[in-house]
Amino acid sequence: MGKSYPIGNPREIRKLCGLHSGKSRADLGREIKENWSRIQVRAMASGFKNWIPTLPNSLEILGTSTKVEKSRKLKTKTKIQYLNPGRQSGIELCGFRCSGCTGGCLGNTASRLRMFSGKNSKTWKTMLLIGDPVRYFSLLQIEIDSHIRSCHRDGIAPSLRLDGSSDTGMADALSEIFPDCIFYDYTKSRFRMNRFLDGSFSDNRHLTFSRSSKNHDASLDILNRGGSVAVPVLQDKSDWPSEWQGFPVYDATETDARFWDSPGWQFLTWVGPKSDHAEKSGFLVNLGESR
Repeated sequence: MGKSYPIGNPREIRKLCGLHSGKSRADLGREIKENWSRIQVRAMASGFKNWIPTLPNSLEILGTSTKVEKSRKLKTKTKIQYLNPGRQSGIELCGFRCSGCTGGCLGNTASRLRMFSGKNSKTWKTMLLIGDPVRYFSLLQIEIDSHIRSCHRDGIAPSLRLDGSSDTGMADALSEIFPDCIFYDYTKSRFRMNRFLDGSFSDNRHLTFSRSSKNHDASLDILNRGGSVAVPVLQDKSDWPSEWQGFPVYDATETDARFWDSPGWQFLTWVGPKSDHAEKSGFLVNLGESR
């Protein structure tokens, strides 16, 4: 366990975002490409040890996925960011992960993210974040602004999930900078989840706690306090009970818009990657058992 990299606290992110120069996306893209060799050196000096990615012609930090696209039926459009999960880059981006979630991480097992293009996309964004956080956050701000304007033109709610395959908490600060957009994530950080439940974040920030084999008791505590918990399970949906551990079971595979869930005790269940490691490590929960 440990702090998420590379920003230790929201104050540092706000400071970096304050350095936004107002340049266009094209200008930033050109600068990043011209300075890519120096960015690589700075990233490796900071601990980046992954392979050197290839920059695409069009530099876009935010993307989409099959799951977040399902949220459109709830009149919201979500953009998602995928970075190198865990310590894949050489630097820890998921400070509270367990071995089971590391082995079954959707950031590695999802179909598109397993392909070379998906791996390259995660890696160049991570390298840019580590090697040139000023230009990274400048580009990210431009994309967030564009996403918000596009959604407002279409008459739908803009939402963002910046930790699609990581647990950095960068949206804790960005949600304050962009109050017209909903920022939501899943996290295994009990500290950040407690702050969310205590009302320490802005109203447009939402967190769902991710249950693992190491935080079962913390998950029950969060449920008792009215928080939401996502649980990867062993059984297919046809075998789900209506309740587990005294809390109702909800299907979280129908949409990723967790911020639209009803307030109060929620027990959100989704089917995780079914590998031998995920099952034996306790990452996948057997709903037929007491724990």
